[in-house]
Amino acid sequence: MTPASVPSTPGSALGVPPPSGRGGSAAAGSGHATSAFSNEAEATPLLWEAAAPRTARARRVGDFLASTASGLALVLVLVALVATTPSQWADAVRGVVGGPSSASATSPFADGAGVGLGNSTAAEGSSLAALGSSQTRHRVRRHRHATRELPEVDAFGERDAGMMDSSGQWLAQLEERAERQRRWQDRIAREQSERDRANGRPGPGEHSDATLPDVFAAHRATKEAEWREEIATLGLGRDRSPCLGPQHKMLACVTSYGDKDPRAINTLIANYADAHDRFGMDVDVVVWVSDPKYATFRTDWPGIGVDVSVGDGSLGHDFAGLCRETVRPHLQSDEYTHYLVSENDINVTASNVEALCREHRHLNATGRDDLHPMLVRYEDLVDKRGKYHRVVVDENYCNPPQVKRVEWHGGQRYVVPRNPYAAMFFLPADRYRSYVSKLERGIAMLRLEDPAHEPWIDSYWTKNVPYGVDWYPGGLVREWYSSFWFQGFTTAVIPMDTFGEMMVHHMDDGKYAASGNLPEERAFVGAARRWRGVPTSVSDIGYEFDGHGRRCDEVLN
Repeated sequence: MTPASVPSTPGSALGVPPPSGRGGSAAAGSGHATSAFSNEAEATPLLWEAAAPRTARARRVGDFLASTASGLALVLVLVALVATTPSQWADAVRGVVGGPSSASATSPFADGAGVGLGNSTAAEGSSLAALGSSQTRHRVRRHRHATRELPEVDAFGERDAGMMDSSGQWLAQLEERAERQRRWQDRIAREQSERDRANGRPGPGEHSDATLPDVFAAHRATKEAEWREEIATLGLGRDRSPCLGPQHKMLACVTSYGDKDPRAINTLIANYADAHDRFGMDVDVVVWVSDPKYATFRTDWPGIGVDVSVGDGSLGHDFAGLCRETVRPHLQSDEYTHYLVSENDINVTASNVEALCREHRHLNATGRDDLHPMLVRYEDLVDKRGKYHRVVVDENYCNPPQVKRVEWHGGQRYVVPRNPYAAMFFLPADRYRSYVSKLERGIAMLRLEDPAHEPWIDSYWTKNVPYGVDWYPGGLVREWYSSFWFQGFTTAVIPMDTFGEMMVHHMDDGKYAASGNLPEERAFVGAARRWRGVPTSVSDIGYEFDGHGRRCDEVLN
């Protein structure tokens, strides 16, 4: 056997044919010569690896890349096989056994398709047909389920984009959700009316001078005392000097649609009269009713004037916008220094308006005219252990995150809630004029950008807001008039250190608290204190609810 030798060129070690005379003639001569050449060929790379390690490493890298490429190719083939549809499988079968393709023939999963499968048996045809029909039924079933199912959305529809699909399901689902909300609100209103009757509400058309009975009065007094003690410590750096005084005059306007308990309206007016008594300021009150028969509340209050206006009951939700007619003749003059516009179940107290006045004063000193101090609505409930709680109506536990951010303004901390709705607003006259001016300029800009475009509202003073205005799905028209109309150019803020002063009672206790998904006030404040640069959620509602707690996907408020 010819001894192996180190190849004279790198090419021989990489499989290039050896020079003539080194095994070529021997290979033609005998089988032993062939074996000798095979051994020499096997030995040559090993010897070359010892002589040229870089080339050997390159060879190993090449082998590795080749094997990796083969593996990837295999994976791609498997993916293609898995992704192949039943009709493509049928085309492949017909390509092997004969028969027209699916592009020019009836689907192989149609009746009698097994006949055209060439040499395939009828059983194989039936099997393919069953496979195709099964997958088709599965796809249809999944699609129908997806179109019937409402995605998880919050009160403002911020995730409603997920409801849109190519078949136009979004609008139908939005209308269905709004209808469900209306039915739920109607049921709650009936239950509230039953509770009112049980609590001694006067009958329809029966006059009353009384205010609402308050079964939680003692508990509420305890809560307010706790907050006062805390504010006395945390609010040391704030200007706590009186804000309202005899130099001020307030116009308060309330819209009350339908048959409202007259004791509730009396409670509101009693608070406005208390503001007159405490601060010495003049107060005028206007109450809009949808029918004269609903004006059964007290109108003769010492020190303040109370007028009743009758509006068009056919306005529906737009009835809430009638306070604009009350405000408009006075806003451009200096007749009133402050304006309060409220729904008929928001128990704004004298302490509330004083706290709002101080916050306006503090925020105005920062030079910012886009910061709007707001009140936080609460309701009363008793948990399963009999303990009293005040729950935050506007920040439902089922709609996280409740705290958008925490900001510093004028050296004080403010919470920016995710839900800026308060069902009322209290504004100094100059701030009210500024808000209206900003809204009007925004509408004018829409017309300048597109003269053919008709904005959804002509002016703050004219034209009713259409049901389901712009970015507030579900028909939040009343809410637009009482809070949302200025949210596009302001940021609603709540002072953290004096949070207890910003709580306002939503008098229809149980309307929202009955859901069992509203966080306790301290739980909300705790979420604000945990804020670290990202929106923060309430970690626990803070109590065990004794009642029917709706699932979070059922919450519509």
